[in-house]
Amino acid sequence: MIDLTEQQYLHAVFCLSRASARLSVATIARAAGLTMTRTLLASIRLGRAGFVDPDRMHLTMRGLAAAASIQNADRLERIRDRARLQRPAVQRDLRYQLAV
Repeated sequence: MIDLTEQQYLHAVFCLSRASARLSVATIARAAGLTMTRTLLASIRLGRAGFVDPDRMHLTMRGLAAAASIQNADRLERIRDRARLQRPAVQRDLRYQLAV
């Protein structure tokens, strides 16, 4: 079972990847609204469960499926807003990409 922190992490990586943002613990933490420690721990747990490749900070196919299925609209909108702030150059395109 994936907890709330892990859901935020997965969706933040999903949004940042779609925005072609550079992924690091810091950018994922900012986008997800988590502390660096919680982000790192979520990365380790999700890596052990097979949802992410923690060395490359990328979602596996299992992680991609989980991130795409997360349904809490309010929380996701906040994560999407933070992801947009990570890459202002793609800010206007991100809304379209996330809607598709």
